[in-house]
Amino acid sequence: MSRYLPDDNLSYPVLINIGDFSGSGFFLNHSKKSLYLVTARHVLFKQDDQKNFYLVSNKGSLTVYGKDLTISTPSLFELDLDVLQKNGNLKFNNFADVAIVKFADLSVEDNGMQVATFITGVSQKTKIDNPIVGVKDENIKYYSDVLVSNEALILGYPNSLGDTKSGQIDHSRPLLRKGIVAGRNDKTKTIVLDCPVYGGNSGGMAIEVEEVTLEQRNFRIIGVVAEFVPFFEQLISRQYGTTNLNIENSGYAIVVPMDFVLDLIK
Repeated sequence: MSRYLPDDNLSYPVLINIGDFSGSGFFLNHSKKSLYLVTARHVLFKQDDQKNFYLVSNKGSLTVYGKDLTISTPSLFELDLDVLQKNGNLKFNNFADVAIVKFADLSVEDNGMQVATFITGVSQKTKIDNPIVGVKDENIKYYSDVLVSNEALILGYPNSLGDTKSGQIDHSRPLLRKGIVAGRNDKTKTIVLDCPVYGGNSGGMAIEVEEVTLEQRNFRIIGVVAEFVPFFEQLISRQYGTTNLNIENSGYAIVVPMDFVLDLIK
């Protein structure tokens, strides 16, 4: 029995908790030398009245499930975001909603095993013998190569959904959503998905599915989930002359392409 999405892809999502908020992210295994945490800028930063960015909190925590999907216990990490930023290991784009954290240096031992040495500011609180999975460079697709009308998947933690008391959703585990690449906005260099996202999805990955043959599909990471597209509805009372504005989720989502992520690593 085969799975539609490769197992490694299901291991990508990372739950990020910052203060009272949560978001999503994923790891990028860059050139087999460094491991980066990728997320949306607004998961880690806010803006003041002068449009200056500041950390939501100096501390953060990560929930990470590894390569072996049968292991239900995650690894837990803590981030000292203040130290990471001071040491130049936390970066964000001023114009595109993406941020990266250099998480670990990678090396290969004589037996071929890859070893991660965590960066100062990263501490592992629970160690599970289950390797972290990061997106490899060859599985990334650039903005110019994204194909409108192809299927798309988003992976993340939409923890604003559901009633926590009902237990409908296990908020400690990621969820997938399926849609299509609806369009590309060349003016903003962003990707539009016909795929609804909700609070907690921010920073999660978007995957484009290429149908190579009836039996072969390519799964490529195309970007970072940034925001939903709102639908505005005005309700006007002719009798009282009042106007009410309703804002709803249109079902479309904006994704920042991986180009901006790779620019931060250079």
